Amino acid sequence: MEWSVHGWVRYGCALVGLAAVPGCADAEAPGIQETRGELTEAPLTVSLTFDDTLANQFPAAAMLEAHEMRGTFFVNSPRLGGAGSMSLAQVKEMQDGGATLNGGHEIGGHSLGHQHLPELSYDGKRMEVCNDRADLLANGFAAQTFGYPFGDDGGTGSDARTAIDDCNYNLARDIGGLNNAAGYCGRPPSNTSGSHAESIPPRDRHVVRTPASIGPGCALDDLMAYVDNARLNTSGPGWIVFPFHNVCDGCSSNAISPALLAQFLGWLRGEVESGRVVVKPMRDVIPGLVEPAVIWNGEGGLLKNAALERSGSVDPSLAHCWQRTGDGLNRYRWERITGRRGFGLRLTISAYETGGRHLTSTQDSGACAPVNAVEGQRFTASAYYRSNASPVLAVHYKDASGWHVLEESAAGRLPPSPESWASARLTTSAPVPEGATHVSVSLGLRAAGWVEMDDFRLTPR
Repeated sequence: MEWSVHGWVRYGCALVGLAAVPGCADAEAPGIQETRGELTEAPLTVSLTFDDTLANQFPAAAMLEAHEMRGTFFVNSPRLGGAGSMSLAQVKEMQDGGATLNGGHEIGGHSLGHQHLPELSYDGKRMEVCNDRADLLANGFAAQTFGYPFGDDGGTGSDARTAIDDCNYNLARDIGGLNNAAGYCGRPPSNTSGSHAESIPPRDRHVVRTPASIGPGCALDDLMAYVDNARLNTSGPGWIVFPFHNVCDGCSSNAISPALLAQFLGWLRGEVESGRVVVKPMRDVIPGLVEPAVIWNGEGGLLKNAALERSGSVDPSLAHCWQRTGDGLNRYRWERITGRRGFGLRLTISAYETGGRHLTSTQDSGACAPVNAVEGQRFTASAYYRSNASPVLAVHYKDASGWHVLEESAAGRLPPSPESWASARLTTSAPVPEGATHVSVSLGLRAAGWVEMDDFRLTPR
């Protein structure tokens, strides 16, 4: 079916019988206009998300339930029970049900202090994201999805995005990024050649795109148009995620009125009943496991001096809590260098026959080596490197008989990157065996060449 340029409001009102809804009383009233493409066979998926732990969102959850819908609520754990915020009991009721709600809403993370993550240090980002999620998990919330505060993910290459993996989130929602060619919500047209909807699965699970934040400039026409144009201009399964904040009458610059939200939910329910739309929390669109909590203590998660900034007390050319390891017949040299951020280490193997050489986090009994090996535990290790060869990244564990390799990157798995810093990453598939007590990580070479290394981290999965 081809759609020509018509006022879509007229179509929407006639379809679902909303003559009493503002903007639908006059069938000839001009609506937001846009050329429509082919109608997709797959229904559009809609997710309704709410940021900031705001007290006025608790009644909104009841409004969603009245229309047989569930939302995703991004919660800052320190705000629970604070002034203007929902209580712990209310958020638990949203997830689990209780006196007022039936439950089933998704509770996601929103950081500890609601700061612009790209402005924080490497460890600061992870402490904000990981430790907030750990608190949510400790309170019984199955936090799988993260909402960037202010929708600020830092852009391509930002380590705010890699924090999502380090903290064991499955998804992260941005704010913005979708097509606004029609100038919805009183905003000027933007991203006119961009997508009207996120794809399923998303283009980047670290940055799920959305319309701009829904606020006082939005009318029912705008909200309906976002859905309508996303459905009619998307090939394949499409997904539109609405970012809401306050639900109140004029209480803030990012508020939607309860009356408008109710009108939109009523219209959206008609779309659901027609089979054109499905409404799901974000975790139900891209399902995943609820991974274990990661407590981020700074300096690379479990590792001490992971950025290699502090020099060794005995050997100033070596970083504190790190050691040189290796074996075999090879000629090598170690140098302390200017790394990716501050200091780093460089290993050069100028002649090679057998064995290899590695920089290894100190394999002691706890002063440097993390006491974090639990039977069945898995780990993610990473580091940044520059190299003209293929380095090897490994995770080690200690038991009563000594230190052993738990798992290492396959030969050639880490490609040469002599000009720019690349990220080495290994998530172990092998669990820590019974009797293990400590863990360690290493990066090195088993061939002639050189490798520069910096910014290690080790986190439990």
